[in-house]
Formats: sequence, structure tokens, C-alpha cells
Amino acid sequence: MILYIIFLFYVIIWLIYDYYSHVFVCLFFILFFCIFYIFIFFPIVFVFLYVREY
Repeated sequence: MILYIIFLFYVIIWLIYDYYSHVFVCLFFILFFCIFYIFIFFPIVFVFLYVREY
């Protein structure tokens, strides 16, 4: 599932890279890393808080 999402993003990045400017690609990468950071950071915080409860 995660590999599929990464592959999908990779295809989208290549499509954008072909049709639009490098600046737009950089913005897309920044957005992607923000989303990726949220998906990694929030579960860790959630688990940490959940473990502290017990």
C-alpha cells in the first residue's frame, strides 16, 4: 500500500516535471515532505502518549 502511494507520487512528479516548471516541482516536493512528515510524526506522538497512559 505504501509502495503504491510512493509509486503514484513518483508518477505524478514525473508528469509535473514534463509539463510544468522546476519551481512547481520543488513546491510539490516540499508539500510531499510535509505530508510525509505528518504521517511519520503524528503516529509516533500518538504512540508515545498512549504508552505514557499505562
